Amino acid sequence: MNGNLRKKCYSDCVDNNYHLPNGGLAKCGEKKKVKKLLLLLALFVWTDSKIADAIYMAEGGKKARVPYGILSVKVKDEADARRICLNTIKNNRKRYKEYGYKTHDNYLDFLADRYCPPSVDPIGNRNWKKNVRYFLNKSKKEEKWEKQRMLTSPKECFTDD
Repeated sequence: MNGNLRKKCYSDCVDNNYHLPNGGLAKCGEKKKVKKLLLLLALFVWTDSKIADAIYMAEGGKKARVPYGILSVKVKDEADARRICLNTIKNNRKRYKEYGYKTHDNYLDFLADRYCPPSVDPIGNRNWKKNVRYFLNKSKKEEKWEKQRMLTSPKECFTDD
């Protein structure tokens, strides 16, 4: 959620209720609990592995000179780079849960600001966010398509020949 949407969703207390983005209601005293719950749920939209896959692709995939864009430490090989990437994702989930939600509207923006700090490379940070989201959404669409294909496969695919 961006700041304006957040303000809109939680702005006024009407009849002791806050109107939530999904059309639900929350009691006025529960505003902070609901806000934190929504932010924590956003942590689990994608698995660590899916995020690492998206980072791998955003950083150049097999053609990348530096796998997963790991520049902070020397990596032995691609597997080592993936391990470091997964640790970064895992550690930043904890950081986001503890304090990151106060300064960032979502986990991916928080991760991007740690992975590719805007103070070091503002254009790279913006591109990183856009590219990682692109690959995450692409993988989600491909999964959905694959499930649909499995459900609608012709009968002959399942015959014993």
